[in-house]
Amino acid sequence: MSEYSEPESTTQSTAGDQLRQEQGGMTGRYKRDLALFRTVVAVANSSPELDETLSRTLRTILETLGTGFAGTVLLRERPHPGLVVAAHQGLWSQDAPRRVFVEKCPCDQAIETHMPTFEPDCARCTCDSMISGRDSALAEHSRLVTPLRNRQNQVVGVLCLLCPPHFQTETMDLSLWEDIGTQIGRAVEHARMNVQIQRGRELLQTLYDVSSHLATSLDPDVVLSRVLDLSMAATEAHHGSIFMLPDPDVPAPRILHRDLPGEQADMAVSQVLSDGLAGWVVRHKEGIMLSDTSRDPRWLSFANDPNPPMSALAVPLMADDRVLGILTLDHAESAHFQPQHMGLMKAIAHQASTAIEKARLHREVSNMAEVLAERVEERTRELKETQAQLIQAEKLAALGELAAGIAHEINNPLHILQAYLEYMGTRTTPDSPFIEFLDPMRNALDNIARLAGQLRDFSRPASGEWKLVNANDALTSILRLVNKEMMHCQIELIQRLTPDLPMISGDNRQLEQVFLNLILNARDAMPGGGRLTIETYSAENMVHIRFADTGVGIKDEDLPRVFEPYFTTKEDRGTGLGLAICQRIITQHGGRISASSRLGEGTVFILHLPVSRQTRPPAQ
Repeated sequence: MSEYSEPESTTQSTAGDQLRQEQGGMTGRYKRDLALFRTVVAVANSSPELDETLSRTLRTILETLGTGFAGTVLLRERPHPGLVVAAHQGLWSQDAPRRVFVEKCPCDQAIETHMPTFEPDCARCTCDSMISGRDSALAEHSRLVTPLRNRQNQVVGVLCLLCPPHFQTETMDLSLWEDIGTQIGRAVEHARMNVQIQRGRELLQTLYDVSSHLATSLDPDVVLSRVLDLSMAATEAHHGSIFMLPDPDVPAPRILHRDLPGEQADMAVSQVLSDGLAGWVVRHKEGIMLSDTSRDPRWLSFANDPNPPMSALAVPLMADDRVLGILTLDHAESAHFQPQHMGLMKAIAHQASTAIEKARLHREVSNMAEVLAERVEERTRELKETQAQLIQAEKLAALGELAAGIAHEINNPLHILQAYLEYMGTRTTPDSPFIEFLDPMRNALDNIARLAGQLRDFSRPASGEWKLVNANDALTSILRLVNKEMMHCQIELIQRLTPDLPMISGDNRQLEQVFLNLILNARDAMPGGGRLTIETYSAENMVHIRFADTGVGIKDEDLPRVFEPYFTTKEDRGTGLGLAICQRIITQHGGRISASSRLGEGTVFILHLPVSRQTRPPAQ
């Protein structure tokens, strides 16, 4: 360069000396130019970081040129307007602007022509305002602007050098600066490719993280929250939201990364689903990017939003051509989202949709498993009850045969004893010392006969006359008999007999025997008085008769055995056959008895008898 050397000497010399001096100057300038070029190439390719590379390159150039120079590197960043200030030195005393705009100036000319340009006097350049904060020493300056071209010969930016007034350049020098600009442009291209590769790796890592997390969680809220966090981090979005479309079976979860109160959030979700970008995505079932939300009618702006976004991206979460929900991201700068962001978000949306469907299927299978478990438990309980009933029936059958044999064996000698006792009574005089033993003997034989009769009743099936029986009438008849006895025992009788109770088929005498036995058992359970409530009602072709007392109750371990023959809780006052006979009679009538009790609070017995087929309503 001509300005690297001292000003031309005014000393006269011969033509030969002058020629040799010019050749020596050209050789020295060539060496300096080559050294500068090599230094720039080495520095420009020394680091993959774009900002560091440009700053070091600019600093190296300015140090080589000497004092009085300043400069900046401006890069094009499509589709944003203007040029980004990527590096600067000696221009701004305060913070440099983020972006400058050039028009009808050397920078604009270099971009248009793809060639370096030198402007000796830039006092009237339209872009001179960008260096308004420069040092006063550069108030008068010239400007050397070199385009930065990549391998595709595209201008990616400019190198703008502000030179002192005495600086001059030649066509040869411009060729050097063209080569320097090409090397810096290729370094910019290389650094940007590294950034793209790094971003690609980050996007792939994000996709991997999403896949890994979705594979380990079945909670939809956790899945959606993690997906939104990773999506915002990967795209550098400022805000984001995921909300699912309403499902009749499951409440629709939503995740909002905005500081909105609950009611305002609900209103916002409703509005964007009907009139906003989310509604458009639902209707068209495809993703969309908005470079400038202020000019796109598909974006719904809220008047009270303090920081409205300028760009947005939205993708649907779909399964089987059905929209499950919408993922929306936004950013404060226009044209922030790029095609690679859309590709990533589509992949994440597909993964999230699959995870949501998996969670839904898991929920359905879990519900089915719970229902099945409940049914199995219910059937197991029914089988156990049926098995217990069969065992009890076998027991009763065996005991019935045994009781029949015992009753027969007892009755034979009993009749003989009773006959001899009657004979002794006719032969004994009133003043005989044996007369006082006859009545106790007679009472003892009557007790034996009554026990034998109970054994006989227990062993044989009901043989009475079966007819239609009104349970209310049978109960009223028995209550009439025991009313005074209950009053004497200070037991309050409460009757809740349902009118128009369906008729049942059975032996009225045996059913009254069951009612009487249960009432007397309740009396014995309330030695200090209490309350006995008797209710009748019908449901599902069954008549239910409920006896509830407020007595001493039955222990939990004794309750399952109350229907076993010869089991009694009355110590020396009972035979243990009363409830066994009741159960046998009710079973013969096609019904069953259930019992429940709480110790110290009372006992409840319920008779369940089928409605007579003659009075049963026809099936619907």
